Amino acid sequence: MPRNKRYQPVNEAGEELDAQFEIEGQSFDVILLSKNGEGRNPDYKKGLESVLRQLSKSGGELLQVLLDSKPAVDNFAEEDRVVPVGCPIPLNSATDVAALTNLISREQSSVCQTPGAKGGNSHRRIRLRIHAFGATSQSELLQVLRS
Repeated sequence: MPRNKRYQPVNEAGEELDAQFEIEGQSFDVILLSKNGEGRNPDYKKGLESVLRQLSKSGGELLQVLLDSKPAVDNFAEEDRVVPVGCPIPLNSATDVAALTNLISREQSSVCQTPGAKGGNSHRRIRLRIHAFGATSQSELLQVLRS
């Protein structure tokens, strides 16, 4: 399967973060790639916060958050990969982006985890299913996410 084009989120100063995301589909799925201990996506949490902040600025809705790692996709049905954060969540100027970022990070740790396992990873590959007001194409969504 061909790899999607990868993009880097930007901070409030417009500087690229050391994190990556992909965009898929017409309903818009933003896939935040996982962080690992070998240097991939060290700005994972800042990247997630940036994506949510940019969507909040333009207005939108977080429809669903799914664990999207290969083991999860290969071994669990989609409904078992849902990260329980209370979706749908409106994204607007009233959104507490930092709190939402922390909630998504915390709640993804236990999704698709082996029974009895302790701890968990809060930096896994996740799929944010979103609606971005005014964006009707992937290029328009990319403008929203990187403006």
